Amino acid sequence: MSNGSDSPASQRSSIMEAFLDNENTDMLPPQDGHCVSYLEETKLPSRTFLPQKFREKWTRAAFAVSIASFFVTVIFSFVSFFASKTTESSSIFASAFDGILGAFNSLVVAWRFRDSLNSDITPKREKVATLGIAVTFLASGSATIAIATLRLLSNDHPEKPDDLIIILGVSFVSYFALAPIQDCIAKKLKSPSLRAAAIDSWLAAAMSSGVLITTCIYRQVGTSVWFLDHSVAIFIGLLSLIYGLWLVMHIALNGKNGNGKLC
Repeated sequence: MSNGSDSPASQRSSIMEAFLDNENTDMLPPQDGHCVSYLEETKLPSRTFLPQKFREKWTRAAFAVSIASFFVTVIFSFVSFFASKTTESSSIFASAFDGILGAFNSLVVAWRFRDSLNSDITPKREKVATLGIAVTFLASGSATIAIATLRLLSNDHPEKPDDLIIILGVSFVSYFALAPIQDCIAKKLKSPSLRAAAIDSWLAAAMSSGVLITTCIYRQVGTSVWFLDHSVAIFIGLLSLIYGLWLVMHIALNGKNGNGKLC
């Protein structure tokens, strides 16, 4: 029982001080060199959780940028699919196919950050989201390499119309603007799935810039360098395939050892 000197105001003050102490404790780094992992299924101590306001702010940002990325990738994927049929460009086809899978990645990340929960369910969401994105990297890389190799062996000479340069330029600017934003938010939330989505945007920007460069070379040198377009597509496809394999191995090893350190 409290004595009569404990006024309601003093009680509220004590509660507020306790709340602030807990919030400050949440912001302290984990002790004993323990790293927070998105693969740890055990419930972590509350001191390793992100503060609520910080979590809500950046979770909303992650969700918003994922929705924006979804619309950007859908638009450019449909435009690129149409352009790939008229130009016989492996790089444009790779951009289109990657755009479809990138839209799926954006939806996966949006699902991951649909609310600001930070309990034992969050590592499971992160693991599922990262695994789903890894599969899209594997599919995109494999399909790109296969199509580009077939066109390279068939001596398909891609066409480089003026409209293609406009599409590639807008695509490069859009993906190049999205990628650092996704990467920044991923670092704030320590989210491997959002970081993987950022890498996908970086690869899309690299693909667009690569095709722009090969287009300029193609127009200056002539048809003798027709193979550059397909070569760029194969290179980007290999990068996607390697990163997808790395993600799968990372998830498998951390799931087996229960010690996926990200810091």
